[in-house]
Amino acid sequence: MRAGTVGQSGQTLVMFALTLAFAFVGLTALVGDAAVVLYQYNQANSAALLGVQAGAAAVDKDLVYQGIQTLNTANAVSDCKKAAEQLSGVSADCQVSNGTRVTADVTKTVSMPVPMWVGSFTVHVSRTGQAVFGGRTPCTGQPCP
Repeated sequence: MRAGTVGQSGQTLVMFALTLAFAFVGLTALVGDAAVVLYQYNQANSAALLGVQAGAAAVDKDLVYQGIQTLNTANAVSDCKKAAEQLSGVSADCQVSNGTRVTADVTKTVSMPVPMWVGSFTVHVSRTGQAVFGGRTPCTGQPCP
């Protein structure tokens, strides 16, 4: 035994074990935060798709029977926003372009379960859908062909 080394045996092992423990805790927190962000992104994506689908279904029936294939803009925006904002914490902005396209911009703020670097994260999703119109002439008699 060298002089001055009494009681210091194994110090490196203890320091390595503590450092490794902190690294594993940090990685676990990082994985947990990433999982929450991905889950919330999927939720926001589903809300945007639901909003687009609801908005694209708002066909202007009066104009369709006149041969004009377009959406009722006010109803499309309202239905899109209402459908997309069903989930808590979601805010949606819906727009109609070209009379047949609906775009939903969905934003959701996510609180991190383990706030290491940031306490919250904002997820933004934008989806666009187009109304589908079938047939060229209205059905005048029953049953419709």
